[in-house]
Amino acid sequence: MRQIVPIVEGHGELHALPVLIHRILETTGAAASVQVLKPVREHRGTLLRPGGIERLAQARRRKAKGDARILVVLDADDDCSATVGPQLQHRLEQELGAQGGTVVLAVREYENWLISDAAAISRDNAFRDSIREQSNPEAVRDAKRWLSDRTKTRRYSYDPTIDQARLSGLVDISVVRQRCPSFDKFWREVEHLTAL
Repeated sequence: MRQIVPIVEGHGELHALPVLIHRILETTGAAASVQVLKPVREHRGTLLRPGGIERLAQARRRKAKGDARILVVLDADDDCSATVGPQLQHRLEQELGAQGGTVVLAVREYENWLISDAAAISRDNAFRDSIREQSNPEAVRDAKRWLSDRTKTRRYSYDPTIDQARLSGLVDISVVRQRCPSFDKFWREVEHLTAL
C-alpha cells in the first residue's frame, strides 16, 4: 500500500493536514489504496538549512514501511513560493529521486487556504455568522489574526492547535482549490504522489 509521509512546520498542521489529504483522497477515489502516516513536525529554519530537508526526508522514509512518499508542506510567509518551493523540491529530488516526494508552500499561511471559504467558516459556532469573502485570500497577511478578528467573542481567538483541523474538515475543498493556486498545487501533488 502506498504511504504518504507528511512533514509540516506548525503544531496545528499535525492534525489538520491529514484531514485535507484524506478529503482529497476520498474525492479522487484513492482513499482505499493510500495510507497517510502521522505527520512529523520540524522547524522551517531547519528544513531550509543545507542538508535539513534531506536528512529529515531520508529518516522519515526509512522509518516508514513499504512504498512511502514524502509530502513537505510549509508556509511561504513572505517568501516567494515560486522560488523557495522549486529550490526545496530540487534538494528533495537530489536526495530521494524524482518520485520520492514533493514540496508545497502555502502562499502566506495554511490559514489562507481556510479563509478562502468564508461561508464555511461562518457556519462554525466559534465564528461570526456572516464573514465577507476575500477577493484574493492568498494576499491576506496574517491569516491567523484575520480568523481571530472574526470570532464571536473577544475572549476567544483562533488557535491553530484547536481550530485548524476542524476548519480543514469544514471548508469546501473545491472552493479552496478554485480560489487558492497554492492549494490547487497541493491537490495536484497529492494526486501525483498517489498515482506514481
